[in-house]
Amino acid sequence: MAGQLLTAVPGTAPTPAAESVQYVWYRDGQRLTEHSTDPTYRLTRDDGGHKITVRVFYGRNGYVQASSPASAAVLPPGYFTSGPAWIVGSTVVGYVVSARTSYTSPSPSTALYQWYRDGKPIIGARGTSYRLTAADQWRQITFKVTFKRANTVDLSVVSRAIKPLAVFTKLPAPVVRGTYTAGQLLRASVTLSTPAATSVTWQWFRDGRPIAGATGPSYRLTRYDRDRFVHVVATYRKANYLSSPRPSALRWVPGPTTV
Repeated sequence: MAGQLLTAVPGTAPTPAAESVQYVWYRDGQRLTEHSTDPTYRLTRDDGGHKITVRVFYGRNGYVQASSPASAAVLPPGYFTSGPAWIVGSTVVGYVVSARTSYTSPSPSTALYQWYRDGKPIIGARGTSYRLTAADQWRQITFKVTFKRANTVDLSVVSRAIKPLAVFTKLPAPVVRGTYTAGQLLRASVTLSTPAATSVTWQWFRDGRPIAGATGPSYRLTRYDRDRFVHVVATYRKANYLSSPRPSALRWVPGPTTV
């Protein structure tokens, strides 16, 4: 593993005895170091997954330099490289979200998943997808993926967090009162949603297109509404809840009567 110190231990001493002993380290047969009297080598990340060997060189005045065979190889574990992880899907209570990861090298043989709520493991949530529950509303939801491969250091990546919204369970449709004739005033109202919305916003439509400036609960019909369908959409709003629109029924505004 990176940072680990390897030390070469010479075998049987040559005859006659050497006057100098030097060491050279190799990665996959390629020289890593020059001749040195230092018998040690500190592993780096670049050595991961490669065969590390050492040879001992003996010297004596008047003798040809001799060297030992390469040592048995040391195979340090490799390392993963990976990009970020993230969550996809509708971040609303009741919906299923899925884990996504970017490139990973080398390819893992196994990927283990665990979902978290506010940094604590969610019991039983160990797949690539997860159905959001009421307990997840406006909490920090993340997942951690741990990559595994033989002779490779495990790598864990944590996703970016999402904060799921809840949904209204009851959304009453707006009720519109008034006469659908140009010049008449229409008034819209809603009953309580479940849970109760903190605000309701309005938008009136003519033939399915928003009417500019018509953003209140009342609207006075104009000549442009003649021979058109008019309706209103009420949007329920509440902190930590998905803003939810609900339309009224479409009503036809008759044109002028011809005799």
